[in-house]
Amino acid sequence: MANVRIGAFATKAAGYVLVLTTVLMIVSVGQELMSGVTMSTNKWGPRVVYTQTTEPFKYWASVISHMFIAVVLGGVSFGTFWLARLESQTDEPQKRRKR
Repeated sequence: MANVRIGAFATKAAGYVLVLTTVLMIVSVGQELMSGVTMSTNKWGPRVVYTQTTEPFKYWASVISHMFIAVVLGGVSFGTFWLARLESQTDEPQKRRKR
């Protein structure tokens, strides 16, 4: 069945995109920890820069929220690969042998 293979391929492709996004998010958190500067992820207002020395609570809250997002993305990518594995294991109908 070609549809099962296409579905498993599409799910794996989405999983790879999620893994790439997770890795980029973890690299971003690593850069934030190394530099001591992070930026808010506010979508509606101006972005605010938090430094570890001037605003430590907001800095650590931002770093922890970014790490939480990375963990959630990693879990979703694991789920997509699990789903692709289950999709690829579906049994195709067997033809009956004539005796």
